Amino acid sequence: MRPRSVVVSRRRTPQQSAEPVSEYLPTIARSLAAVAAGIIVIGAGAAGAGATLLRFFPHSFNEDGAIESQPLLLLLLAYTVVFVVLGGYVTGKIAGRFEMRHGFALSIIVLLCSGVSAAVFSDRAPAWWHFSLLGCVVPAIMLGGYARSEHRRRSRRRSPRSPRA
Repeated sequence: MRPRSVVVSRRRTPQQSAEPVSEYLPTIARSLAAVAAGIIVIGAGAAGAGATLLRFFPHSFNEDGAIESQPLLLLLLAYTVVFVVLGGYVTGKIAGRFEMRHGFALSIIVLLCSGVSAAVFSDRAPAWWHFSLLGCVVPAIMLGGYARSEHRRRSRRRSPRSPRA
C-alpha cells in the first residue's frame, strides 16, 4: 500500500521560486508604502491642524507651548482621532488587500510613536489627554481600515455592467 501524499498549498514559496525577490518585492513595497502613507497622513494632518490652532488661539498656549484650555484639548483630541481614522483608511486603500492587517501594523507603529511622544511631551498636556490619545489610536486606525475594506467589498458587489439609476 502506497502512502498518500498531502498537498498543503499550491502556492510557491520564495525558496521554490526561481526569482523570489522579483515575485514578492512589489507586494512588500506596496505594503511598506501603504503604512508610510498612513503615517504621513496622520503626522501631517495632526501637525497642520495643531499649527492652525496655535495661529488662531495663541492665548490658549503658555510660553512653553503647553495647552491650558480644556475645550481646546478636546478639539485637539477630536481632530487627531479624525486624522488617525483617515490614516487607517488611506493605508488600506494603498495596500489594496488585507486592509485590517495593514491597519494593525500602522496602529502598532503609531501607538509606539504616540507613547514616546507622550513621555517626552508629558508636561505640555494633562495626563488624561495623553491616555485618551493612546487609547484611541488602535481603534481609530482599525476603524479606518475596516471602512476601507467594507467600501471595497461593497464596490465589488455592484456589477460593472449594470447602469446606475
